[in-house]
Amino acid sequence: MEKISDWLASGFGSGVISVSERPITLLIAAMGGEGGGVFTDWIVKAAQHAGLPVQSTSIPGVAQRTGATTYYVEIFPVPLSGLGGRQPVFSLYPAGGDVDLMIATELLEAARAVRNGYVSPRRTTLIASTHRVFTIGERSEMGDGRLDSKQLHGSLEKMSMVSVLADFSAAAADSGSPINAVLLGALSSTSVLPIKKDSFIAAIEEGGKAVDANLRGFERGNVLGRIDQGLGPDSQNYEVSNPKNNETLSLMETIPLELTDLRDVVALGIERLMHYQGIKYCQMYL
Repeated sequence: MEKISDWLASGFGSGVISVSERPITLLIAAMGGEGGGVFTDWIVKAAQHAGLPVQSTSIPGVAQRTGATTYYVEIFPVPLSGLGGRQPVFSLYPAGGDVDLMIATELLEAARAVRNGYVSPRRTTLIASTHRVFTIGERSEMGDGRLDSKQLHGSLEKMSMVSVLADFSAAAADSGSPINAVLLGALSSTSVLPIKKDSFIAAIEEGGKAVDANLRGFERGNVLGRIDQGLGPDSQNYEVSNPKNNETLSLMETIPLELTDLRDVVALGIERLMHYQGIKYCQMYL
């Protein structure tokens, strides 16, 4: 019988795989309605299109943001054709400090992942949207209960090996696409996965739903991700408009002149209510 040490040294008996090979781990944190499941399916299909072994699992959260909905993906970086008929063993759940790529659809969701130990400065590439969707606790506070976004942003940069942080929500609105497509584009701009851009595009096309809109968002996210990493065109030539900001400015211009003494207070009210509900609520407030 072949000795275990000899078997390991030979690359699991065939010389095909190095004992140092391990699956690439991805953890996605999303909220309801943001297409986290579709996002995960795109990643799985892109890996399959590239001929890589892949597995995904999910843990559903609960309403009102008291629990995060997470999706976990493991991709083996060696094509099936090079495994000699063998299959890698995947795990079902992420382990703290062992996540290669963390993707969050909102700033606080990224911070939760950091708090739970999934983001590591020695291993993790973090992709997160910097916009905020306020928690119930933040909205119901008598004073200003909002968390400090600048502090959250700084913590994310400090605790990750590489951070790609941008307002992907605004980019989604600007391109008329869902945020999951934009984040997929940002993912394709990194070098974490051995998957080419064409495979991600093929995954979107294979999905067959809202393909044109999803591809627009994908391209926007790819450009925005490259800019954030200093890989793309000059950021001054690429601007993302935020419809909410534009609506807020337009509403402020309608504040009656007789409210001049209260203008600053009313403007703050509009800004807060735009985040809380939207333009119709602000109009009712005025």
